[in-house]
Amino acid sequence: MARALYNQAVALGQRGRPEAELRTYDEVVRRFGSSPEPGLLEAVAMALCNRGMALSRLGRREEELATYDEVRARFGARSEPALRRWVATALYNRTFALAALGREREELESCDEIAARFGAEADPELREWVARALYRKGVRLGEMGRFEEEIEAYDAVVRRLEGAADLASQTWLAAALYSRGARQARMGEHEQALASYLELERRFQDRSEPRLLQWVARGMVARGISLGELGRGEEERSAYEQVVARFGEESDPALQEAVAMALLDQGIRLGREGRAVEEAQAYEAVVERFGSSPHPQLRHQVAMALYNRALALARQDRHLEEVACYDEMLERFGETDDVAVTEWVARGLVSRGVTLGQLGRYEEEIASYDEVARRFGHLRTRSIRELVAMALYNKGVRLGRLGRAEEEIAAYQEVVARSRGAGGRGRGKDSPARWLRRLWAYLLYRVRS
Repeated sequence: MARALYNQAVALGQRGRPEAELRTYDEVVRRFGSSPEPGLLEAVAMALCNRGMALSRLGRREEELATYDEVRARFGARSEPALRRWVATALYNRTFALAALGREREELESCDEIAARFGAEADPELREWVARALYRKGVRLGEMGRFEEEIEAYDAVVRRLEGAADLASQTWLAAALYSRGARQARMGEHEQALASYLELERRFQDRSEPRLLQWVARGMVARGISLGELGRGEEERSAYEQVVARFGEESDPALQEAVAMALLDQGIRLGREGRAVEEAQAYEAVVERFGSSPHPQLRHQVAMALYNRALALARQDRHLEEVACYDEMLERFGETDDVAVTEWVARGLVSRGVTLGQLGRYEEEIASYDEVARRFGHLRTRSIRELVAMALYNKGVRLGRLGRAEEEIAAYQEVVARSRGAGGRGRGKDSPARWLRRLWAYLLYRVRS
């Protein structure tokens, strides 16, 4: 009966009836909360944890938090493994509720409580909750700017999981080693970062499980980046080549992402060395390998590769091929709803307009800028608003040079209107207001001339 009620509550949630779902979880607790039967108490713990998650989806964070606290109060002293797992689940979910309420100190304390309660357990599931909690603590400390403590949290994950044989624990250990290296690299400590990445490779490079290998592959890419920062260019290139050689034929999307990133970073390095032909070939390899992938991150990397390839072709004065790259971006991704990909398409259309102007194809240039506004003018993402403003500003400049004063004024008026619509504020390079300031400066220059 308890399980049937629990399943009914889950089904109600799936059908979009959250209040009925909550009432049904409450019914499970009311009917069976005092039972001495461990199986029934497990259903109560499940109902309470799911009740908390349902409240989270409704944004009722204080009630959510109280629900997880009830799990701890009811079952925190129990010894049954199933109930202890639900207590760990509740405490872990509790950290997200506390984060949403801005209660950072309590959030970190909840992570520590999981480690203190379950750190000595032999149960692999409980050990995984400890690893999750300590890893999350590290991530959150990094977001708070407490970087040394972040690294200490990752070290704690490594220490606690040393010698663990189960895949879940080893995956969290690998994630901690990678994240430790990534933070050390962001702090400019590239030698220490290299040590973290090499330790990750040493531990897991001979494994075959994609869950583990994705961290190894990411670490190898990141190792290449740190080697580049240290001026060790040959070793950097070798690291990227190792990623492609090792994982280039893998079908797992996470491993494919690492290969794509290695090729992109290889292209960037070749570009810095002035080797534009090889640079363009590296980006083309990304498109050839992953251009048909449906996975969002790979689509993002393909869009980035097409844009970078266009710039590499421009540096070789191969402008017709450059324009063809922008056209391919539009054909592949013009209808996407993915904002990360959309930004690359918008960048490509703006750059396409600039290149067409340099080729003397002014009407096509203007049409390219219009296409940016038509396709993306309704989006509120700041970086895309910046690109729309840039396109309209460029359009006005071109119209002015063609002597089409009325249309020029209309383009500038649209820049002004859109800047006001965005609040007319912002000081960074991603602010639409920057283009408003450039517009005033340009108009002043025109008047004085």
